[in-house]
Amino acid sequence: MGEGILLTVYGRDGCHLCEAAVDVISSLGSEFNVRVREVDIEADDDLLGRYLERIPVVAFGDEEWFEFEVQRERLEERIRAASTMGHRDDRS
Repeated sequence: MGEGILLTVYGRDGCHLCEAAVDVISSLGSEFNVRVREVDIEADDDLLGRYLERIPVVAFGDEEWFEFEVQRERLEERIRAASTMGHRDDRS
């Protein structure tokens, strides 16, 4: 699968929904070659304004896949589709 799929979780410290989203993504990491990058929205005023009322937001590149809650089955479907299409986000 090459570099795999990078998912970004926009959230903030102390957010239990954010922690749950990271846990779901991490649980699929080895099976689907998924990496997770956490971004603290409180470190950037633009991100804070954009995401505060919707965290966690899980994004693949510029495409927002989930907000509030990550459903494991839907996440698996999206990862499979992205992998099949050869679509990767290799940004760090």
